[in-house]
Amino acid sequence: MSLIGGTAVDLGDMAVTAGVATVGSMAGTSITTELLGGATAIFGLAITPTLLTAGVGVVIGIGAAMAVSKFIDVTSLPMKGKRHPNGYVERRGKAGRLGRALSERHQDYPNYHNEFGHLEADTIQGKKHRGAVMTLVERKSKAVIILNTRHKTDKAIFEKLDALLSVTPKGLFKSITFDNGKEFSKWKDIANKHDISTYFADVGAPNQRALNEHTNGLLRKDGLGKDMNLSDLPTDYVQQVASYRNNIPRKSLNYKTPLEVFMKYITNEHVVFF
Repeated sequence: MSLIGGTAVDLGDMAVTAGVATVGSMAGTSITTELLGGATAIFGLAITPTLLTAGVGVVIGIGAAMAVSKFIDVTSLPMKGKRHPNGYVERRGKAGRLGRALSERHQDYPNYHNEFGHLEADTIQGKKHRGAVMTLVERKSKAVIILNTRHKTDKAIFEKLDALLSVTPKGLFKSITFDNGKEFSKWKDIANKHDISTYFADVGAPNQRALNEHTNGLLRKDGLGKDMNLSDLPTDYVQQVASYRNNIPRKSLNYKTPLEVFMKYITNEHVVFF
């Protein structure tokens, strides 16, 4: 026999009794209301390995929480970590949805998921927000284009994207789906100047640009690590990172490289333009 919180416990048959009605049991062990009823009994319990093995500790833990709630207003306890109420939407660095929704994209391009020329765009930032590059992934080939913007500003993004589209054959790229970062606020200028459709994923829904998000994760491993300062990267280095990623065979492409698949869609007219 052993005393636990003033209650007799027979360790032989694992019976815990206090002469009152049983409120719960586990592994053949009875837990009584008197055992679980008071804070003194709860916090004075000496749980042995034998009791824990039998599962008594789990039941007593439940009883302890019930007992503690009688003495403490749990709503007054500080919240652990940073929590937000239900329905909270992250808006730091965002401007709401900046442009046309994805529902319009599906209307404009019913065969969107099966045709070449649709890009997903985002940025990758350096350590402590030092510098950035812009990434564009073509969905059909999974080929990635990295623009060495150096800064995550709407001006830097516009200048590099404008330069890219200015040397790209018209019609090669049909649309760009952006993240809702404020750095893409000049989307109208891009759309009007280059006659390309632009859309925005919903706020807080990176899964709507899943390929781009996944590719950014791969690029982090390929040479654009989170511990790097991206504000002064040589353009040659950025191009090498993109080239490395575009020349890795992908199972989803029948073990062809993104570059090989991309080049299949380049026509003679495109070659002449380049």
